[in-house]
Amino acid sequence: MENSKSQLNFELAQTFREQKMDVVFNAYGIEIIHAGNYSDKIGDRPAMVMIYWEKCGYCKMAAPHFVNMKQSIEIINKKRISRGDSLPEIQLFAMNYEMELNKPFLEAFKVATVPQFVMFSSCGNSGLYSGERTADAFIASLLEFEEQCVKPMGLSYQSKIAFTGRF
Repeated sequence: MENSKSQLNFELAQTFREQKMDVVFNAYGIEIIHAGNYSDKIGDRPAMVMIYWEKCGYCKMAAPHFVNMKQSIEIINKKRISRGDSLPEIQLFAMNYEMELNKPFLEAFKVATVPQFVMFSSCGNSGLYSGERTADAFIASLLEFEEQCVKPMGLSYQSKIAFTGRF
């Protein structure tokens, strides 16, 4: 299993090196958003946005982990729905650092380097992610970030970690 995961990461990394990043993100179901539509797209659900630059080698190295996170998030969301939980679905988006339209967003969140990851919670909090750039670390941090919103409602995302079997 670990071998197939390593092979997938290698193939994804190769794909990001050979193709435009927005094309690959879209192929894996990660929507490209911009400063003009991000608040409508995210709404009041937990989300993480990867800020990337097409020519950034570090962005191309982090992107496969972000895509892998998408698969784990889908599992968490499906199990949440099947259990009848009322927790909001987690979303992933990407945003191109180079687009002039995105400058207000980048300034508001003090994004000066790429790749950068901005987290949003369902209760309106937001912040920059700083941590290991792996799918597991992204998920754990996003779930912990969202925990501050759901605890006052008597709910918990902690059980979601057990669903994936990865933590």
